[in-house]
Amino acid sequence: MSIAKKGFQQYLLQLQEHPLRTKALTAGTLAAISDVVSQKLSGIQKLQIRRLLLKVVPVTLDGRKKRLYGQYGSYDS
Repeated sequence: MSIAKKGFQQYLLQLQEHPLRTKALTAGTLAAISDVVSQKLSGIQKLQIRRLLLKVVPVTLDGRKKRLYGQYGSYDS
């Protein structure tokens, strides 16, 4: 079995056991990859880590907020 297939099976297992956490981490990872690619395509020589974190951390933490407060709960209370 290939490494990619093993990794994908592990991802699916995590998705079944911890769906919200897995989706939040997946969204954060995709946001990070897309920002790195966009920075490189725009000609930035050195990655802007602060910009990257400002995009990735809120996306990843959004799943945690939904778990703590419920999907329709208030984040302010």
